[in-house]
Amino acid sequence: MAVVASIEVGLLLLTLPWTPVWDHNFWLGYFTGPHPALVRDWLSPYARGAASGLGLVNLWAAASEITGVRL
Repeated sequence: MAVVASIEVGLLLLTLPWTPVWDHNFWLGYFTGPHPALVRDWLSPYARGAASGLGLVNLWAAASEITGVRL
């Protein structure tokens, strides 16, 4: 069960930052007024890359659980 959850979270984190859902969400609209720098950082390619990197880590962990290879 943990492997399936790790694959799902990994795929979500890998793809979601590059879709329009990342740009238009409730929390982004909530912080637009009081914290514009936070919104700018959230929409930067660096934040998107960090989220995608976490997705790759989750996929790597699932693959290592499936194959039994430990690194």
